[in-house]
Amino acid sequence: MSTALKSRMAHINIQVSADAWLEWADKPENNVHYAITSYIRFKRETGLYTFNPDVDADTYACPRSWGMAAKIIDNVGIDNNSIQTLLGSVLSMGVALEFMTFVKYYSNLPTLKEILRDPLNARMPTERGPLFALSGLVSTSMDKDNAGTLLEYVKRMPSEMQAATAIPAFKRTPAILTVTAVREWLQPYIAKLRQD
Repeated sequence: MSTALKSRMAHINIQVSADAWLEWADKPENNVHYAITSYIRFKRETGLYTFNPDVDADTYACPRSWGMAAKIIDNVGIDNNSIQTLLGSVLSMGVALEFMTFVKYYSNLPTLKEILRDPLNARMPTERGPLFALSGLVSTSMDKDNAGTLLEYVKRMPSEMQAATAIPAFKRTPAILTVTAVREWLQPYIAKLRQD
């Protein structure tokens, strides 16, 4: 396109942000499956946006196509035999394969029931990928009634994973912040912020 033609248009450069997209995706009304938000938290911008102008591809991962993927999962279920093919139709087959490989982490994680039954002894993964997968499961499941119990489990995670688990839950369900155990857990962080 010539400079003369370009000067007749407005040009706005937009940068993809995992944090901004996750803020949107974490809202309950957007109905984005926790496996997707966990994957994006794990991969950050490299998982959210895979466009390459040098590759002639039918599709690629981007905020819009992840939103479409969320609708597919909502409609057919993440355990559907055709899910990888369906996700590949909006994300690319490569991204769909990588995402479904991440989803396999869930089969080796403790269930929510196991965590709630014994938060101090339920299995805790040590590898980064499974921790991100588990974080999404716990965060999405946390509510005012189970926050104290789930927080006992979350406290066993590395500190950065505690934040990655708790903050989205607090944003999604602000009533969690009224739970005594949650307020007590937050006190040292609030005190530190006041000092800084």
